[in-house]
Amino acid sequence: MSMAVRSARLVCGPRGVLLLLLLVFLGALVVLHKVTQSPLLNQNEILQDHLRGQNERYVRSTRTILLWTKFFGDSRWKLSWDTLGPQELRDELHCPVYQCEISNQHAFLPAVELYDAIVFHAAEMFPLLRPVPSKRSPHQAYVFALMEPPGETKHRLDDEQGFYNLTMTYRIDSDVFWPYGQLLDITADAVVAPSLKPPWRKPPAVFNDSLVWDLWSGKTKTAACCIRGDPHCDEMLDTDYFFYLAFENSLCDDYVTEKLFDALQRTVIPVVFGGADYSRILPPHSYVDANRFKSVKELAQYMKLVVADPDLYVSYFWWRSHYRLAYSSPFCDLCAKLHAPAFGHKTQFYDDIQSWWFNSCRLQSRIRL
Repeated sequence: MSMAVRSARLVCGPRGVLLLLLLVFLGALVVLHKVTQSPLLNQNEILQDHLRGQNERYVRSTRTILLWTKFFGDSRWKLSWDTLGPQELRDELHCPVYQCEISNQHAFLPAVELYDAIVFHAAEMFPLLRPVPSKRSPHQAYVFALMEPPGETKHRLDDEQGFYNLTMTYRIDSDVFWPYGQLLDITADAVVAPSLKPPWRKPPAVFNDSLVWDLWSGKTKTAACCIRGDPHCDEMLDTDYFFYLAFENSLCDDYVTEKLFDALQRTVIPVVFGGADYSRILPPHSYVDANRFKSVKELAQYMKLVVADPDLYVSYFWWRSHYRLAYSSPFCDLCAKLHAPAFGHKTQFYDDIQSWWFNSCRLQSRIRL
């Protein structure tokens, strides 16, 4: 047998096969190293790292809120931009908890189930071409939002049972409270009302305010119900009128509108009429509640009594030394709620939101004509 044949047999033996496999493995390592250094793969890794960072930011640091519908035709919901970030929530809305993003852009995030909360304005019909999100995460909140009374609801709600997780309305028992105005205790620097049991201070036995005294002496007209926002009307409330009729158009729990809080900015006594428990909203002896009188005649008699007694009239303004009006965005409260430790771990649903919402009003007044 020749030497050439013998060498071939040695190469093809068991040792030769192992050597060949080793050479193939080493070659694969070289090829893999070259591939991992390619710009295309590096860009893909960078993109994946970015997306992972974005996802962690949304989940752990910043909450995202999508405005699914418009607010009476306003896609921005009276906010300054289509999308607001933490800086705007801090600087413009003055939110104590501001690590949130609010957007009306449905493509702000790549998928609808990535939003932490989706807000639906119940006074707007669901959009025809995009009625409800196609996908839903078990950890996101659907928010029923409405600043108007149930009569303005454009949804029957009987087919939306179990659809909403949170409520954002003027009702004090809402998950996110959305009042037309608030009262802040000046000394404590804290909002005290509207609330279920405001810690009101007691009116003093004797109260004197020279400014109110001077205005009282020049007033000549009993009650005003003029156009809000009219500068002439605002001026007359201070100089001409003793009272302002802050009558609501719906008798519903906690429903008081801006007409009441506008009156509190003027030197008039608000005469209130509505379905709310006004002791939850205003300090004692700061308003006249028409519902406490048996008839309109009895109410008018009391108003004449107050007008004729300057000490009694001035005493209705004692609260101004202790409280001031304040306003806050409901999105601040919503942002804080989304950052609460329990968010995303315990999911709640409104199984009968129809009853909760529509059973909060009455049709008849307590005062007789």
